[in-house]
Amino acid sequence: MIYSMCLNVGIGRETPLSSVKSSSCIWGFIVVMQEYGRSSIGFEENVVAVATYFGFVGLILFFVEKRSNFVRFHAVQSTLSFTLLMVFWLAVKWIHGLSFLSWAPGLSALIFTSYMMLKAYDGEEFKLPVLGKLAFCSIYEVEQE
Repeated sequence: MIYSMCLNVGIGRETPLSSVKSSSCIWGFIVVMQEYGRSSIGFEENVVAVATYFGFVGLILFFVEKRSNFVRFHAVQSTLSFTLLMVFWLAVKWIHGLSFLSWAPGLSALIFTSYMMLKAYDGEEFKLPVLGKLAFCSIYEVEQE
């Protein structure tokens, strides 16, 4: 078996090139793409989970993602949350007595999105009080308590 002159990052020993499935040799190191923690579209789970909170991108990623329940959970939760925020925005816009609150939906969407992106990037399955439970139960197919 022929050994490479590159070191496997993270293991610190020489690696047979034939055993490396997906790799590239950069500046004397073999960078091995590990399958654990990757979504089915090829990016890390936490990065794709962050992307679900960009508007209704979560709806698209829910149908595209096949492997990661972590990403699918965040996709469902973000889609439900943005739907609720959209209803809130429409209510403020259509009800004439609430016109002084026209800034509230935008500010709440900004705060919500920022907070949930941080939680997703940290790898947490942070569940919102009602919508998070609903999303969790629909993805992991468990009964609601």
